[in-house]
Amino acid sequence: MDRYQFEDLISDYLDNSLSLDSRREFESYLDSDPDARHLVESMADMLDTLHRQPPVRVSAGFNQRLLSRINRLDSPVYTEPPKTRTIMGFRPQYAVLMTGLALAFVLVGYELLPTPGTPTSAPLPFAAQSAPATNLPQNRPAVSPGNPTVYPAQGFASTEDDSAQTNSPAVPNRPDYSKQIQLVKNPR
Repeated sequence: MDRYQFEDLISDYLDNSLSLDSRREFESYLDSDPDARHLVESMADMLDTLHRQPPVRVSAGFNQRLLSRINRLDSPVYTEPPKTRTIMGFRPQYAVLMTGLALAFVLVGYELLPTPGTPTSAPLPFAAQSAPATNLPQNRPAVSPGNPTVYPAQGFASTEDDSAQTNSPAVPNRPDYSKQIQLVKNPR
């Protein structure tokens, strides 16, 4: 007899339900293995302790309530949710929210796209990105309302016409507010 067969026959030995040949073989195994004897004695003590316990008294409807609870627990845990109407897999309130977000995304994206005819932040020409020119005349007079002469920067085309001049026929004459406005560091 091996250990597995021995462990399978312990409860039959304690219940005294083994055949005579099986019982002799079981007891010879007990004599040869002290751990097996200790296991059988501990199980016999446990059974004696259980038999000495007083019986448990329960109410009259206990068995019926226990069986109904067991039946409830045996039912599947997952129940199919009630059928609701969906729009592309979303509930109606979430579909409205997602539609609003998608519309907002499209409108913001449209506002960020440049429209034809509006200036964009294009990269500066190569001449403007280079180091400042050092060969400009140093004795230039300051530009002021009385002296509208503007010297062109090097690398850019110069023109005789200045779009900022106020005396051109396309721009109406504007009133002179320079005498009415006094800046903080502007002495009169």
